[in-house]
Amino acid sequence: MLTDIATILRKANRTVVEEPSWKTRGHGAMSSVKDIIIHHTADRATGEYPSLRIVQDGRTGLSSPISQLGLGSSAKWYVIAAGKAYHAGNNKGDSIFGNSNVIGIEVESKGTSADDLGQTHWLEVQWKSYVQDVKALQATYGIPTSCVIGHREAAVPANHLSPANTLTANDNHVDTIGMFEKLRETMIEEGKKTRESFDQLKEEMSHRNNAYEQELSNLKSKVAMLDNELAQHDLVQQETMILITSIIQVIKSRMKKKGEDIEAFSCMMDELMSKYHINSRDLKFCNTKKDGDKADRFLKWADDLDLSPVVPDTKTSLRSDRTIDYAFAKVTQVTVQVHEGATTSDHKPIILVSAVEDKRKKYG
Repeated sequence: MLTDIATILRKANRTVVEEPSWKTRGHGAMSSVKDIIIHHTADRATGEYPSLRIVQDGRTGLSSPISQLGLGSSAKWYVIAAGKAYHAGNNKGDSIFGNSNVIGIEVESKGTSADDLGQTHWLEVQWKSYVQDVKALQATYGIPTSCVIGHREAAVPANHLSPANTLTANDNHVDTIGMFEKLRETMIEEGKKTRESFDQLKEEMSHRNNAYEQELSNLKSKVAMLDNELAQHDLVQQETMILITSIIQVIKSRMKKKGEDIEAFSCMMDELMSKYHINSRDLKFCNTKKDGDKADRFLKWADDLDLSPVVPDTKTSLRSDRTIDYAFAKVTQVTVQVHEGATTSDHKPIILVSAVEDKRKKYG
């Protein structure tokens, strides 16, 4: 017995009228639910559902109930029977279209339009209710849309009177609802595919982003490592130049004292500078070839006094990329700092810083 049929329609948000004793009314229990067949009352009476008594109690030649459900003019549903109803008549096959396997719906309708040209129709409110609520029955009982038919499609002979505006193939309503259903299913399927594609794209973008982040992190690590290596290289080069400068100064001083060939030593020094890519300014003494006698006199003066040259760590000229300021020191360690403030000179001011030991006595 279809005792859940009223609940199904109420869940579809429809007004449902349960006729007395409907749960036990019928010609025995249903064998299965394979189809839904739509009928119309063809009653000329007016009102909400004037055919109720005939549908529920039967008529001459046809015992009650005539169908399980009735649909009124205002789209109100009447639940009449939970068991088998006699409505299918002669049909294409009782195993599919027979009363034991089919839910019957009697729709309150005259069956013709106002001009009596035979073009049948339902009221708009009935049509909307039918589409929504029959879909609820389909979903519950697993009935495909192709099995929601008008009496015309199931009846034998085929020219049996069809219900008014039932979804028959002849008036294209079955095709229409089938088309809507297929369109809905297609849209749902396409929506799923689109969602799957979007999720897949989102996942791919996430993987790519993670890969980019990892690559960026690796590049940052490499840059940091290269910066460190460069700093170490600069430090080593600076220390190397200081060492070479000191060695050259010592050698040159001793050569001077012994009267050895300074010119030969200068050539050797130039080769050394070229090999290690060292600028003459970085060696903290003059280029004797370029500066000539002035350089010789200047170097002799420094050697005679055992002075060590000291240069700033940045350029001091404001007119060229040159370091034009130097200092000499003996024994004491000094540094030359460049002042970056405003000046009226053509070179930057320099400050000579010397480390001294304070041997003054401290009191207190």
